[in-house]
Amino acid sequence: MGRFVRRANTAGLLAAGLLTIATGVALADDQAGAPAPIDDFDRAWQLVNEAHWDPAYLEQIGWDNIRQTYRVRAEAADSLNDVRVIITEMLGELKQSHFSVIPSEVSNREFDGPEAAWADFDAGEAEVSEAEFEAAPEGERSAGAATTGVQVRVINSALVIVSVDPGSPAATLGIEPGWVITRIGDTEVSRLINALASGMEPKEVSMYAWQVFDEDLRGREGSRVRLGMLDHDNNAVRRIVARADSGAEMFKFGNLPAMSTELDWWWLDTASLGMKSDKRIGVIRFNIWMIPIRPQFERAMWELRDADGIIIDVRGNLGGIGGMAPALTGFFVDDRASMGSTKMRGNEINITAQPIQPTSRGDRYTPYAGPVALLTDNVSASTSEIFAAGLQAIDRAAVFGDTTAGAALPALMSPLPSGDILLHAMADYIAADGERPEGGGVIPDLRVPLTRGDLSNGIDAPMRAASAWIAGGGQPFRRQHADEHSADDHANEN
Repeated sequence: MGRFVRRANTAGLLAAGLLTIATGVALADDQAGAPAPIDDFDRAWQLVNEAHWDPAYLEQIGWDNIRQTYRVRAEAADSLNDVRVIITEMLGELKQSHFSVIPSEVSNREFDGPEAAWADFDAGEAEVSEAEFEAAPEGERSAGAATTGVQVRVINSALVIVSVDPGSPAATLGIEPGWVITRIGDTEVSRLINALASGMEPKEVSMYAWQVFDEDLRGREGSRVRLGMLDHDNNAVRRIVARADSGAEMFKFGNLPAMSTELDWWWLDTASLGMKSDKRIGVIRFNIWMIPIRPQFERAMWELRDADGIIIDVRGNLGGIGGMAPALTGFFVDDRASMGSTKMRGNEINITAQPIQPTSRGDRYTPYAGPVALLTDNVSASTSEIFAAGLQAIDRAAVFGDTTAGAALPALMSPLPSGDILLHAMADYIAADGERPEGGGVIPDLRVPLTRGDLSNGIDAPMRAASAWIAGGGQPFRRQHADEHSADDHANEN
């Protein structure tokens, strides 16, 4: 628990640590290294001071005084990692997203190429005794991108499994959506969530905790993790689950560490949702906004071009390259469309989406004109929010699910003297309707939260609501009342 509590004491660290947590680094861990370079601290402060889009805000929060306060601590620091922690806490004073230190050992990390998805793995151990469970060797925190195949969210202060990938180690061991994870290795889930709740807003707790737990569920291929869980009937269940390569493509961009990129598309089985509809609905889901996603998205749109409606699922998508939002918007507009603007220091740049016509393979493509639904949750962040806010503002898509993370600032990656990278926001994003996702997030047109009860019964409520909207003709919502809408309200209106 020690490595988390130190970060949990300051609510502002959520925004500052957004990307760093996702990459698998615990900044409060002790690391061996040379004497702390004060030059890293000075350069980080200077970069923010020179590039932040709002000097008046820096003056308002006392950025000069903040430097003096934290520099005293940086001068007395004993290690590079201690300086990283101090810089991170200083950045937390900004209380804005996309301010973070990425250690050089993370930014330079490479991963081996993927093998066939879930190929030749030992799934792990089911039905182990409590003694065997406690005696299992450590190794849960080994670095890597392999996964057990479970996706989780924090729902009502519990870590709930929302989906299990078919064929994954978790699926092989009988783990199901709707189960609650109470323990990962030696980490008691409730203790961490309670520690975070002592200094954060509920929305921040859900996002921060999800990032930490998602990190702990991943690791080196072949490593194992002990999971204590409650099944649908709240019976205690113990599993020792292997991590296996999902077959995702690894991609490295700039100074960021290598990341897995995954995109799936399929035709929705509306009957499985309890719907009596002959509408053909396509679904596209992807985990990150990185370059390999673009050709995959194009292929999906080509295959789904005759759909009566398309659902794009960006739940759990933390963002990526901001320029991809207008690029993918081009598949849905038949003329130039404003995606809003970015406000920088002394400059404002309009973001425009151009309609896609010929595909990269030379096929003639007509931009899709049918209803488009987006699925979001409180860990849909950054580029996912720009995409959602942009399409929502021009009435080209309806948003279902939960309010997004509120972390939508464009950022730069600048080297520090030690070789670490400073991620620092240099612009504000404003949608075409004047809304700012930063802080408040993108509010769904129809709020449909996930519940454990639905998940236990195999129900993806946001997916079902979006499908019902498409089947009903995809009529625009009264957006001025979007924050008051719920799924029950919508059902009554129809």
